[in-house]
Amino acid sequence: MPDEALAHDDQARSRRPLVTWRYSLRWSMSLFLAGVLLINIIAVFIIMRTGGRQTLVSTTNRLVEQTGREIAIELSGKLHVVESLTESLAKLGAVLPRDDALIKRVAGEVLSSNAGQDLVLSGGIWPAPGAFDASKDRHSFFWSRGKNDAFTYLDDYNQPGGTPYYKEEWYVPTRFFPQGRCYWSQPYFDPHTKKPMVTCSQAMLNRDKFVGCATIDANLGEIDTFLHVASSQLGGYAIALDRDNRFLSFPVSQLDDDVPLGPSGAPLSQGTIDAFATAHPIFREVVDLLSEINQRLIATARSKGELDDGLVEALVLTVPGTTLEQAELTSATVADQDNGHNRLPVVVHQLRLSEDPFLREPSTATIYLMPDTYWKIILVTPDRLVTQPANAVTTQVVMTMALILVISSISSFVFLNQRLIGPLRSIMRRLLAVRRDHGVVAGHEQEQAERERLHGGDEIAALRGVVDLLSSSLSLKQRAEAAEAARRQAESANRAKSAFLANMSHELRTPMNAIIGYSEMLYEDATDAGHDAYLPDLERILKASRHLLHLVSDVLDLSKIEAGRMELYLETCDVKGLVDDVAETMFSVVEHHANRLVVELSENIGSIRADVTKLKQLLINLLGNASKFTHEGEIWLRVWLAGVDDGRAIQFEVTDTGIGMNEEQLARVFEPFEQAETTTTSDLGGSGLGLAISRKLCQLMGGDISAQSEPGVGSTFTVRLPCPVEEERSVDDLSEPTANSVVHPQSSIAKRGRVLVIDDDSGSRDLLERMIGRAGYQVDVASSGKEGLEIARQRPPNLIMLDLLMPEMDGWSVLNTLKADAALVNTPVVVVSVSDKKRMGYALGAVDYLVKPIKQDRLLRMLERLVGGKGKGRCLIVDNDQQFIERVSRTLRAQEWQVGTCGNGREALQQIEENIPDVILLELRLPVMDGFELIGALKARDRWQEIAVIVVSSEYITNEDRGWLESRVATILAKESDFESELLATIRDAVAGDDAFSSDSP
Repeated sequence: MPDEALAHDDQARSRRPLVTWRYSLRWSMSLFLAGVLLINIIAVFIIMRTGGRQTLVSTTNRLVEQTGREIAIELSGKLHVVESLTESLAKLGAVLPRDDALIKRVAGEVLSSNAGQDLVLSGGIWPAPGAFDASKDRHSFFWSRGKNDAFTYLDDYNQPGGTPYYKEEWYVPTRFFPQGRCYWSQPYFDPHTKKPMVTCSQAMLNRDKFVGCATIDANLGEIDTFLHVASSQLGGYAIALDRDNRFLSFPVSQLDDDVPLGPSGAPLSQGTIDAFATAHPIFREVVDLLSEINQRLIATARSKGELDDGLVEALVLTVPGTTLEQAELTSATVADQDNGHNRLPVVVHQLRLSEDPFLREPSTATIYLMPDTYWKIILVTPDRLVTQPANAVTTQVVMTMALILVISSISSFVFLNQRLIGPLRSIMRRLLAVRRDHGVVAGHEQEQAERERLHGGDEIAALRGVVDLLSSSLSLKQRAEAAEAARRQAESANRAKSAFLANMSHELRTPMNAIIGYSEMLYEDATDAGHDAYLPDLERILKASRHLLHLVSDVLDLSKIEAGRMELYLETCDVKGLVDDVAETMFSVVEHHANRLVVELSENIGSIRADVTKLKQLLINLLGNASKFTHEGEIWLRVWLAGVDDGRAIQFEVTDTGIGMNEEQLARVFEPFEQAETTTTSDLGGSGLGLAISRKLCQLMGGDISAQSEPGVGSTFTVRLPCPVEEERSVDDLSEPTANSVVHPQSSIAKRGRVLVIDDDSGSRDLLERMIGRAGYQVDVASSGKEGLEIARQRPPNLIMLDLLMPEMDGWSVLNTLKADAALVNTPVVVVSVSDKKRMGYALGAVDYLVKPIKQDRLLRMLERLVGGKGKGRCLIVDNDQQFIERVSRTLRAQEWQVGTCGNGREALQQIEENIPDVILLELRLPVMDGFELIGALKARDRWQEIAVIVVSSEYITNEDRGWLESRVATILAKESDFESELLATIRDAVAGDDAFSSDSP
């Protein structure tokens, strides 16, 4: 029975997959893509919620406010019709003879001609006492609308008894009004028509003498219906108030329990909004604001002495129930109208209602003032009318972006699984089958032990393990041939993975650059607009986006090393100078956490021949890592010489007093995407690639890096490099520089400017001296960096031409020193080198970069541009990426370039036909006519063949396409987040006619 169990266990182990899910590339890439997806979705959501939604809400709110203003304007137009009819009656009453029959006939015809106006209920002519008949104090002419919609003459107001009409509230103020001015009365209930109404009255003047007034009674029911229909379209309701804040119109069915009503539901004279606010306190703020408007109007008229005391006294003494405040308000409105204010309705204020008592939801009350009548319209609309469209658009944008990102991530994962992981697993299965076919040399137990060793790594590690097992069971010849084939396949798969990572890095940079650009724009807009509440969220978006962009760049560097695309450039440098440069660079970083940097350098350390740039990057990575995990401690950088079996080596040791690591953490500290622990990652950040890249760089230079650590005590990282570093490919030795300095004599034509040439190679130095001097420039030459700096300080040049590969003090150090010297910082520097490192040169401040060998015409054009003057031209951008167009256009216009844009090749040809540009920035993937077709069309026309074409692509360009492009375009650039400086220099070269560009593969 135990033998059967053992056999069953062996079978289970044999069926166990070589690569478990935990270590599979599927798992690591799934985590990576999920993280990128999550960050993008969060960034888009925050941008839309903070900036986009607020913009949509503001726009919708303005539309609602404008709609309310249009309602008030339309109501003013209806009231203007009533005022015009009143004015017609007033003029008739003033000029017609004192003939009852004539007045009845003419005035009746005027009213009957307006019988279709449902707003007009009645009207009349009201002579002053004794003005029509000296024996009578009442002699009015009044018509009221009957059941058949016709006007009927009534004589009720001429009967004795009751209050005379010349003491009514609508009559008294007209005695103090000028010709043509209308007075709108308080609302009341008409006994004849049985309807609520308000009276518009106007004085009748005969030779400037008051002889009575004319009136038109407006139907408040029509006003109520109009406001109800108009406001219901906005999902709310409207309330109309007169100048004394009495109700003119409101939703009766909702207010009849709160305000006294007349027989037909119209408000009585005591029906003010103040009484309504008592039942509904949420309107108390509205009442206070309306009272403040009236009090401010009275105070203004009183301060200007514009209150008519006669009018105030007449209203108080003659009209029953009129208070002093009401009389003064009537006089103040007359004075305000005399000042000629705008008669269009205006928005006085907007108030937020947490929960409207009738709509039962959060609402906004907008108050409109009608200056011609001093009525107020209160429009109450639900907030959802504004927020729902904004929320819908925000949700749609976020969901669309999320869907696009999800589809992109899934597509990337499927591509990775089909093109990389699947072939790797197939290769492993085939190799195991080959091993079985050739027999197993070891016993069964050893085979199981060997199989166990394969577990714990990804597909590439497992593939290497399978190759090792296969080699142990084959003959020497078969083992060599199979191992070589398997290694080629593994390297091909590794290059495929690295190529995929590189391509994915470029694909991910495009949306990240857009997020960073728009976030910066939103941050600037929010800062300018004073929206300080949005700034912290926008800063978090920028920080997260830049961190992700840095992570993508680290992945790209690691993939270049693994794919064998990282090359060494060996040069001899002084170790002490190199260490001093690194210490100066890292001083502020170390001090950030109150640490102290101690440098210990053994005596007579001498120089080292290595890749200086990569060695500096390695040391900066180690010091930065030590500073991040150390607080208020010490960090040592020790350098000394050590003997090894096969020669001399130099050791760099970085020690800190930080948190340290345990044995488990130390075992995986050099693995990609690994951190000391989860809490460290969350507290201190980092991509987990710094130490992995450092080890790769160290191994690339023939050395290695090791680590020792103790929790709570600190860590020590030791780098050992051979002296000198050997490189796999052959490189010609640099000739030893001479120490002499040659100054070109000033000729009679050397008046165009002074050029300083710094180069340790005498042949290159003499050639540049002759070429530049022959063109009429004064030339100073120096054979070393230190000598060049001395000459530059003694005789400041107009231009410096600088070689990078020099002993003792290389070109990078010279360039840094120049940019730190206040007297030389503005001197343009052109880098001249056999090493094509344009991007680094531009980043350190170089204005141009020439790759040896140098063409004379290229050199002279560059000198004319930099020393003899700067030219400007026209650039045409052909791209369908609007974000890229806006970004590059802004950069070019800042340099005073004329910029044209179009979205496809056909539009570009039309613009070129009208105005030939100096340079074209071209994206290859375009609709209608793509970039390849456009290039072919340009080369087919003789007068267009001289246009410089720069391909700026965000996609991977195949070798076949690149070969076709190289003979037809100036250069090929990749769309990066920070490539503007290189782009400007490339455009300048293209306009100057340079044909020695280098291509930067996207």
